[in-house]
Amino acid sequence: MKLVHNFRAMYIAIFFLVGLSTQHLQAQLSVSPTSLNIPASGASGQIMINANAVWIASADMSWIALSPIQGINNGSTSYTIAANTAVNARTGSITIIAGGTTQTVIAVSQAGVPATILFPFG
Repeated sequence: MKLVHNFRAMYIAIFFLVGLSTQHLQAQLSVSPTSLNIPASGASGQIMINANAVWIASADMSWIALSPIQGINNGSTSYTIAANTAVNARTGSITIIAGGTTQTVIAVSQAGVPATILFPFG
């Protein structure tokens, strides 16, 4: 009977501690800026990350480069957006995930180059 009582007490203690730890480890995340409007010539800059957990940064387009792509707690990641040589504007996104579940998506919009109109001489 005493052994059962000890296991029950240990189970309750573990359940209580796990409940406390998951309550306090809820990932918090905020980033700045929350969107990027980039000229056709491209640009570089930093995204400030405020987090209380391990974070990972990724981009969905090859013309968006990030470094570093991971960190812990508050930090930053640098971005480099390559020049857009097309007439059409393009869009992409940068995703920051903290604690494996909390995520923020930063919209990236980049202008296209102005169209060149050629007039025949005559």
